[in-house]
Amino acid sequence: MQENGILYNSLTEDVSDYTLSNLIAFIREDFHSYFIENLSLINTLMHSCVVVDTQEVPNLPAVYQKFTDFKDLLEQHTGEEEFIVFPIVADLLKHKGVESIPSQTVSRVIDDIESKHNSLHEKLNSLEKESNFFEDHTGVSPTLKHVYSLLIKLKHNFTVYSFIENNYLYPKLNHLIKQLN
Repeated sequence: MQENGILYNSLTEDVSDYTLSNLIAFIREDFHSYFIENLSLINTLMHSCVVVDTQEVPNLPAVYQKFTDFKDLLEQHTGEEEFIVFPIVADLLKHKGVESIPSQTVSRVIDDIESKHNSLHEKLNSLEKESNFFEDHTGVSPTLKHVYSLLIKLKHNFTVYSFIENNYLYPKLNHLIKQLN
């Protein structure tokens, strides 16, 4: 559930006892839908800010580039989960194995998707530093102030998302793979 762009449900909900299917549904509904909606909005707003606010914030094009790098990787990551990992997991749970995909391949896919979290954190931290920790400057447009508030919420939601995936989703996926071997 989103309220003011922050996923309150995901902060208070204990996902430790979720089945793998329920955890995937939770990630899709709360986080993936949030990212789909907000990354595009932030990108559009920030693009216009580069035109309007670069005189007051000379490094704004660099901030925008760092955001774009983060956005692109996060969209790739969530896409890989949506269209590769989650369908494989559904098939594994339904058939207790996927005959056409060796378990080593499934493990490599999961390892790859898991490792993207480190790159995403690095890109987000770099964006945060480049923007002076989303601190707005005097004389900037209200749009840029809004963009920075959206970036603060994005960082918060990504951090929670990453925590849930690293501590609950990936261990459950790895456990499932071990059971199939």
